[in-house]
Amino acid sequence: MAQQPTTVTVAAVTHHGRVRHSNEDCVLVGGWASVGDGNLTQQFTLAKAHPLLVAVLDGMGGHDGGDVASRVAAAVLAATPAVTGTEELRERVLAADRALLRAASPLQLAGMGTTVVGFLLGTDDYTVFNVGDSSAFRLLHGRLGHLSVTDGRPDPRRPGATVLTQVLGGTVTELEVHQETYPVGAPVRLLLCSDGLTYVVQPEQARELLGAVNPEQAAAALLEAALDGGGPDNISVVVVDLDPQPEEFSR
Repeated sequence: MAQQPTTVTVAAVTHHGRVRHSNEDCVLVGGWASVGDGNLTQQFTLAKAHPLLVAVLDGMGGHDGGDVASRVAAAVLAATPAVTGTEELRERVLAADRALLRAASPLQLAGMGTTVVGFLLGTDDYTVFNVGDSSAFRLLHGRLGHLSVTDGRPDPRRPGATVLTQVLGGTVTELEVHQETYPVGAPVRLLLCSDGLTYVVQPEQARELLGAVNPEQAAAALLEAALDGGGPDNISVVVVDLDPQPEEFSR
């Protein structure tokens, strides 16, 4: 078997929810970054030397601080030269953390920060990375697996919620960037989301909705479920179909 470049279909949607008046989340798909509510559906053909970076960033620190934090961090992640490997990815996340610390003081936005969760999608493998409590999942053979690490402890004031132990722009001196790489084999569907989804939509319902016909329908269904559940926070969803296309050797 030989393998053609991997086809990637990405559907992204971000919404302020039913309670918040602004959207502090930022969704990053390659060179596209959301500002406020928005959506994008696009197909990419990956080349070995040019993986695709997709991410969800959940800003915090009030209206101005959260907006700024998620978008400053997204801009650093998307900056040129593009990230092509796992060590570069880790260094870029750490650079985003430093950029937020530098930006907070002159902008009088002390305390702003952002979570980040994302995938670096390649032809042979994909790497999940995160800091904070935004989540990454994989739907494979009908099973939903949680791929990210939750940097938090249970919040006694809000059942099901967490108190964050580290974020980009926070006070942790030794920031730990969680990373794990998986091979690309069979077609797989991936999900990134902020806690505006996971706080409301239970895993079994998410698994069912994620199994929609295509990524765009899955993203729309997940957003609708979060809104139907009250939409207490900003909601960001990115659904990715990774489809390696094998080609048999001709004889």
